[in-house]
Amino acid sequence: MRVRVLGEIPFENFTKQLLSLGDGKVPTELTSDLISIPSDFCVPVTSLKELTRHVFPDISNKYRDYNWLCERAILALKNENVNIINEIILKNLPGNFITYKSVDAVMAIEQPVIYPTEFLNSLNSPGMPPHMLNLKVSSSIMLLVNLDPPKLYSGIRFCQQVYGQRNSSNYSYRQY
Repeated sequence: MRVRVLGEIPFENFTKQLLSLGDGKVPTELTSDLISIPSDFCVPVTSLKELTRHVFPDISNKYRDYNWLCERAILALKNENVNIINEIILKNLPGNFITYKSVDAVMAIEQPVIYPTEFLNSLNSPGMPPHMLNLKVSSSIMLLVNLDPPKLYSGIRFCQQVYGQRNSSNYSYRQY
């Protein structure tokens, strides 16, 4: 991914500041042990909506431009934030939400079920989609882990063109 600096700071200064921050060379305040980030280092925002508008301006018109999408990313520390950011971005795309639910059936009936299905559906494990995954036509999807290689590989990006059941004929993806 390429980094674009939209402020007045030259790219070389931005990379130096970023490396010094990562190396722990930014001075800290003596009383609080907090660092002071220079005002020209980033663009401060007050909400996740403002952040998504800044990173993905005019997403409702450019969501099919996959090169444009590949140049943008928002990194988050927690899955709950990722889900909120994804929902904000998806609301800006045209079309209706289509909800996919995870499979919640017991594979071996002879094994006792220790946890209720509702509890298992409430869990959001790292690297796994939520129990109820909301998508729209032409939304971007990334394959995190492929359980049936070698046709596809982890990290590949797709655009779901038509929605339907997994085994139906109108279920198609376009790789980009």
